[in-house]
Amino acid sequence: MFCGRDFNAKHRSWNLHGTINQSGTAVHNYARSCGYVILEPSDPAMIPSKLIHIPSVIDLSLSCGLNNITVESHSGLTSDHSPVHFVINFNFHISHLIICKTITNWNKF
Repeated sequence: MFCGRDFNAKHRSWNLHGTINQSGTAVHNYARSCGYVILEPSDPAMIPSKLIHIPSVIDLSLSCGLNNITVESHSGLTSDHSPVHFVINFNFHISHLIICKTITNWNKF
C-alpha cells in the first residue's frame, strides 16, 4: 500500500523544529495504529514567503509492505511549495507477507 500527498499535516516526527497541528496528530496516530510507515523528504517542501513562518514538511506518504522507497524534495521553483518525488523500487523479492490494517475513516482526514 502506498499513499503520498500534501497532507498539510505538521508533527514533530517529521517537522523537528516546527509546530504540531490537529492533522499532524491524526496522521501520526493513524499510521501508528495501522502499522504504516511515514516517509517524508529530508528538506522542507513548504518554504513560506513571510519570515515569521517556519519552513515545514507537509508532503508525506504512508506505506505498508514496501521497503525500498526514496523521497526527494526539489527546490528552485518560484512557488513557496517545492515538489516532492517518491520513487518506489519494485525490483525486490518479498520473503514474507506483511499485514496492513485496511480500515480507513476518511472523515478524519
